[in-house]
Amino acid sequence: MILCAVAITLSLSAQTPPVREKIMLFERHTWNAEDATDSIPGYERSMHHVEKTVFVPSSGEGSDITFVSLGANQEVTLYVNGTRVGYHAGGYTAFSMDVTPYIVAGQDNTIAADITNAHNADIPPLSADFTFFGGFYRDNYLLRTNKKHFSTTYFGTQGIIIDNNAVRQCPNGWNVTAHLTGTEGGEKVRVFVNDQWYSDTKVSKGATQCALSVTVKKPRLWSPDDAYLYTLRFQLVDRRGKVLDEIEQRCGLRYYRFNEAGLFELNGEVVRLIGTNRHQCYAGVGYATPDSIHRRDMLALKQMGGNFLRVSHYPQDPLVMHLCDSLGIITSVEIPIVNAITESDAFTANSLHMAEEMVWQNRNYASVVLWGYMNEVMLRPPFRYQKGMWKRHWEYAMNVNKLSKQLNDRLHALDSERYTFAAVHDYFKEYQECGLDTLADVIGHNIYSGWYSNTIESLDEKVERLHKQIKGRPQIMSEYGADCDVNLRSTDPKKFDYTLDYAMLYHRHYLHLLMTTDKMAGGMAWNLNDFHSESRGGAIPHLNLKGLITLDRTPKATYYLYQSQLHPDSAVRAQAVAKMDSLLAIPQAQEWPLCMLMGSNRMYIDASGLVWTNADTRCTVYGGMPYVRKTQHGDLPASDVTILGTTEWSRYQTAMMGADSIAIHVPDGRYRVTLSFCELETIGEQEMSPYNLGNKALDTGFTGRQQQVSVNGHRVWNGESLATYRATDVTVDIEAKDAKGILVTLQAMQGASIINAIKVERL
Repeated sequence: MILCAVAITLSLSAQTPPVREKIMLFERHTWNAEDATDSIPGYERSMHHVEKTVFVPSSGEGSDITFVSLGANQEVTLYVNGTRVGYHAGGYTAFSMDVTPYIVAGQDNTIAADITNAHNADIPPLSADFTFFGGFYRDNYLLRTNKKHFSTTYFGTQGIIIDNNAVRQCPNGWNVTAHLTGTEGGEKVRVFVNDQWYSDTKVSKGATQCALSVTVKKPRLWSPDDAYLYTLRFQLVDRRGKVLDEIEQRCGLRYYRFNEAGLFELNGEVVRLIGTNRHQCYAGVGYATPDSIHRRDMLALKQMGGNFLRVSHYPQDPLVMHLCDSLGIITSVEIPIVNAITESDAFTANSLHMAEEMVWQNRNYASVVLWGYMNEVMLRPPFRYQKGMWKRHWEYAMNVNKLSKQLNDRLHALDSERYTFAAVHDYFKEYQECGLDTLADVIGHNIYSGWYSNTIESLDEKVERLHKQIKGRPQIMSEYGADCDVNLRSTDPKKFDYTLDYAMLYHRHYLHLLMTTDKMAGGMAWNLNDFHSESRGGAIPHLNLKGLITLDRTPKATYYLYQSQLHPDSAVRAQAVAKMDSLLAIPQAQEWPLCMLMGSNRMYIDASGLVWTNADTRCTVYGGMPYVRKTQHGDLPASDVTILGTTEWSRYQTAMMGADSIAIHVPDGRYRVTLSFCELETIGEQEMSPYNLGNKALDTGFTGRQQQVSVNGHRVWNGESLATYRATDVTVDIEAKDAKGILVTLQAMQGASIINAIKVERL
């Protein structure tokens, strides 16, 4: 349980409230920061209670008090002074509740909430390749205003809705709708542009809205090269000219379209969209990411030379969107319908409500050009592969189609300016069969050729085929990427070895295609940063490692590859090449201790800086073959499951199978030999990461393993079975003499022998 009790003491005298006053409430937090990365499968998804005591000043004229949360995952029930106020479903959009009737002005007030991140089949996302951290992970506060004010119902837009008054042709200003609360008629909405008075518009009696138009002469257009923003300041004033409320918005003017060839045009010029996706988590804090990291991420994308951010798979902190506007990063924003839907009225209602919140809260940003509403929704249709369930599968597919159409129509009704967008996984036929290919304005393809399927080189043919297959709809490559741990290297990189070197081969090919093709409007690397995904195994358990920068925001060589090609400054590009080359230098193994990964194509730099080689002239292996993970799409060179009992997973994810002996050629002397073992197979169906898409593990016929292991004749393992997916080390001190070195003997008693790594230290 998280319990907060803090009193804020202010003057007890009645005060005229400032135009807008924030009283901060619960600190950003999550209860999953540690258990989402520990060795225990799963993470806490439950109810927590939080509360805080705050002093709310009184006002002679009275105040309206609104509770505001910028994001809480995923269901919140709010209480004020013991009375239930309201409920909100959905973990990624801001929400507000009027708490004026429940607040006692001039006294301490207790604000409390029950918040849960437990699974709810009626709330998207149902499942996803990211961790659903629970808690108030963004800012939340009481907003104190005058009784007459710009509405806080549409929080995020703060009651001011701003649209370009031209979309496909050069705009000269904005159409504005001011939503009002408490006005009686006769008040005025006053507008300033760049601190210069523009106009007053009188509020009609009984009106809750006020429409106005703002024009500028010779508009300066917003773009990635010139992210110019006008400052619009709106005041609500009474008949005597007293300012009752004030809101400032920074707004850009631009026009755009996808042309007849499917390419994106901004301000009349074709712009090739190249950038990344982005998840909002950070090392050690999960979703409770500080503002400094949001800023760092957006600056990293801009400094890389990227001009597009797919805000995936959910709306993110308003600061992220402000930075996209101010830095000149074109964006899409989407709601978190991922993998699957629930066929219920409640799921549909929640999805539509999320779409509305997303639009109201993000429509004022010049950077936003796409509204997304589904991602890979046919990835795991629940009845597709069940015997005798084809009719039920088709019924499900039609319900997906129905929801897609409802969302697409609702987004167009809410915002006629922007395009709609849906991302599909790399089996487009599934979406064509249920008619999802003809709904969204723009189709996003999540393509992982050379990672989850096929080869890197097959990408070109796939893009060509999709271009011919889809007519009349713009296409973007909304995802592509390869997991990589910067501490894994190889001179012979292979798919699914998680090495930096394979990731470089992968991204070089994709980036070249995206910079030269006219078959797609652009592409977004998956992902800007490594991010939490609790159910993943792989090189580092519980993380998706496809980021161009690490979870703690250290750039990888792949980041500098993009910077070396995309940044407009030639000096920066040259520096990026130098940094990339430095990071790609193959590390030299230390003379001692001798550290070897058996049967691996990889080299591994451990936490202490030791280099574990994949081959060494001082080692000869007699018999055996490297371990491979057999799947329906081919053999993988490393295990992708979580290895328990260690933090050095890479020592145990590869192995030599069936070896008779291993001779280690060392001078005479005393040595400490550490043998590392881990059983990488299991009887029956093989466990694999749920996000190793399509690569279902094959039953290898494994029935168990027993072996005896000796080092220079000293028995160190006497036939016991190894624990599946658990690291085991055996250490022995021995003497090498008579120039015979060290001989590790493996005698299989059941199945083939296995050994994962060897470390030899001089004593």
